[in-house]
Amino acid sequence: MIKVKVIDTFCEIRKGTSKAGKAFSFNVQKNVFVELNGEVRRLPFDLEEGKQPYPPGNYTIDPISLLTVGRFGLELIPFARPILLPDSEQIAVKPALFGKTA
Repeated sequence: MIKVKVIDTFCEIRKGTSKAGKAFSFNVQKNVFVELNGEVRRLPFDLEEGKQPYPPGNYTIDPISLLTVGRFGLELIPFARPILLPDSEQIAVKPALFGKTA
């Protein structure tokens, strides 16, 4: 599981115009950090339109939010917006969901 720490609710609003001339806007929660291989890195977190920022606390990235069922089994969703689960709401992932182990 990938652990994430949200420091505060500060968001930066990014606005622009697409090549097709359509206006867009989205929020980026800036003070979110992830620890990978012992290194702590900032993870600017894109929020869906109208979604409130995550409150400060410890979270885990929901692995289901990054996967889809494709023709050949589970596949990563390109450019997915991961969902953060508060540590108190983590679900146990059963190995049986991923097939038999050797």
